[in-house]
This record gives sequence, C-alpha cells and structure tokens, in this order.
Amino acid sequence: MTTETLYLERFAFGGEAMGRLNGRVTFVPYALPGETVRAEVVQEKGDYARAELIEVVDRAAERTEPVCPYFGVCGGCQLQHATYDAQLRMKRDVVAEQLRRIGSFSDAEALVRPTIGMVRPWEYRNHARFSVGRRFGELCFTHRGSHRLLRIGYCYLMHPSINATLHDLQG
Repeated sequence: MTTETLYLERFAFGGEAMGRLNGRVTFVPYALPGETVRAEVVQEKGDYARAELIEVVDRAAERTEPVCPYFGVCGGCQLQHATYDAQLRMKRDVVAEQLRRIGSFSDAEALVRPTIGMVRPWEYRNHARFSVGRRFGELCFTHRGSHRLLRIGYCYLMHPSINATLHDLQG
C-alpha cells in the first residue's frame, strides 16, 4: 500500500473526512476537514479510495483529545477527536450533502437547520448492543471494522445505569 499526503476538504457520511488523491475521492477515518494528513491507502475502488490515518501534518483547530481510552479501537464512536461544536456542524453538513447529492436538492444548505446539541454530550445512550464472549459474564463491543470482541470497562456514551449493569454483569 502507498502512503500519501492529502488535504481533507469535508466530512462524509460514516464519520470519515474526505479529500482527493490525484482527483480520486479518498476517505480517511479519524481525520477532520481542514487537516493535511499522511495516510496509507488501504482500499482502492473504481471512483474512490479508503486510507488509514498515519499522521496529522497540519491540525484542524477543532481537533481535541478523545475522552475514551477505547476510541479508535472500538467500533462505537467516530467523532471524539473533534470538539462537540464541530461534531454538531459536521453532522448538519452531512445531512445537507446527502440531500444535495442523493436527493438533488439545490437549496439543501437552506433546508437543514443547525443540529441541536446537548448541555452534556456524554452518557446519553439508553440502548447498547453487546456481544457475548466465551467466558461467563463477558460482555463486549467489537473492534472497529471487525467482529473481534473488545471487552470494555466503561462507555462514556452509555447512560450510567447501563454502565453500572455492565460492571455488575462483568463481575
């Protein structure tokens, strides 16, 4: 595979930043619009490519340190590396882009209102899907992009009562 340097133009559906390599759309997870990154191309399709982030060369102002120690390994979160305000803006931009690209709405930007945020953007999920490990009582999430199990001790997005139940069941 090849390592390339590219500038990321915008955020795309699925939690990846999008840039262009030699005119080809390239998606890079855990990167942000406005960043220049070094990335390794890991998949090439006819009209797009996917790359894994190697290094952030020029960092976006919205980049922040993820709170969760499992971020980037666990398949549950894609945006903790961005400030909350940036996350809200990127989600709005994705909806507008989908309306423009798929729905052919020329005025998509005007149709989509700003994303409504929360006072506290943690511990809001009231639903979690766990996979069961081989050991008794082992509840896991999965590694990003695979079916391999990842045992966690705490999820910053789950409601405290779910985390408490997870803790009790993990033993």
